[in-house]
Amino acid sequence: MDTHRLAGRLLSSPRMVLALCAFGALIAALTGVALSWDGSAYLFNALDSQQPFTPHDRLVNVITQAPTLLAQTFTDRLGVLRLVFGISYLAIPVLALLACFLVVRRRREEMFVWPVIAICAATVPGQINPSSEALQASQMVWPLLLAAIVGLDRRDGVAWLAVLTTGLFAALAHPVGVPLLGGVLLVGILYRRRSVSALAALLLVTALVNAWLTADPYQGDRITINVVTYSFDRAIAGAPLVAIASSAAGAALLAVADRTRHRNLLGAGGVACLALAIAALVGWASDPRAWDGAIEFRTLAAVAILPVALIAVLDGWREPAACSPWRQLAAVTASAGFALIMAVQGLSVQRLDALLANDIRTANSACVPQENIPGVNGTMLDSWATPYRSLVLGGRTAREVVLWGDECRLLTMDGAVPIDYWQQGTLDASGWFDLRGLAGKP
Repeated sequence: MDTHRLAGRLLSSPRMVLALCAFGALIAALTGVALSWDGSAYLFNALDSQQPFTPHDRLVNVITQAPTLLAQTFTDRLGVLRLVFGISYLAIPVLALLACFLVVRRRREEMFVWPVIAICAATVPGQINPSSEALQASQMVWPLLLAAIVGLDRRDGVAWLAVLTTGLFAALAHPVGVPLLGGVLLVGILYRRRSVSALAALLLVTALVNAWLTADPYQGDRITINVVTYSFDRAIAGAPLVAIASSAAGAALLAVADRTRHRNLLGAGGVACLALAIAALVGWASDPRAWDGAIEFRTLAAVAILPVALIAVLDGWREPAACSPWRQLAAVTASAGFALIMAVQGLSVQRLDALLANDIRTANSACVPQENIPGVNGTMLDSWATPYRSLVLGGRTAREVVLWGDECRLLTMDGAVPIDYWQQGTLDASGWFDLRGLAGKP
């Protein structure tokens, strides 16, 4: 085999896809993407209590926060702990894709392109908020879906372990796991995959029990028409909608291409659609005001993957097609786009954090009212989570904090730090963070 052909095979291989996704995830972790919105609250509360922080009893956070809590026993350097935290959460889409490859590698490798498009293109508008359990469930369900389509060799223990762990993660991550796993069970029954269907049924029961045990008013309020409409307007309308629609169109063209005489024309069109999706998101990712509502993507994450999932189901129903160069190119294009978008958005996050740090430093006060920080309006820093972010970007011994409205005055009056609407830290050293440096410094 000549050098050019070998290089071409390497560049278009699933390993290249996984490497590009891992690179994008690492860049996002290094630039602080995982601290966006809920992420900063998760990190602060986990470190301060020195135990996993599991809002709404979403126990998968025990797994994702375990590396950070383990690292905390060896170091109290927040820079290191932030990085460990970021890698733990941003590894989820990469691990989901790795598990997908383990499922299809021996039977239907051409099917690998579908989870790549779904995770690297359709859900990437929500990846800025990687602590979203709904997003995680929508990504982690893919290995089980592929197993329901292509089946699993009973002797392939590695693939079964990958499907079991990712499926269990999806079942416990969020109540959206119920409809996701219900859909997978239906696919398994249609394809007559008895063993996979049995596993899907077991995981569905697990998801149902988990949803029942963890039910609370907040989760019920997230599925109202008003919330869905609001989430669409804030997180989907605009460039993300173009990306989701283009990725679905690209997937449809690729599915048809290998079974017609016009395979090159349709295959090129499919790759072009993915390139359009990436182009739409690069400009969007560079402007923090364009994605200030991206946290709301969590409400519609499962819907975003639906078109590609349906195409995967239909593609698997027909006779296996060769893993064409167009599918390989599409997978590499999507994963390269994921890496690019994560890098661009990560740099945007870094600029916001630099702005926040500079304004805190120049305020010459232990407590900075959030509305006094110029330039944050219309960005993710204009949110309830910014007080947490200001603390986790500092040191273990807090010297400054950003608070809402007149809460800086309350800080100096009653000796408590009103960090958010639900809880407050006290000015003592009882937690991992020492907040005493904030006392009496208006």
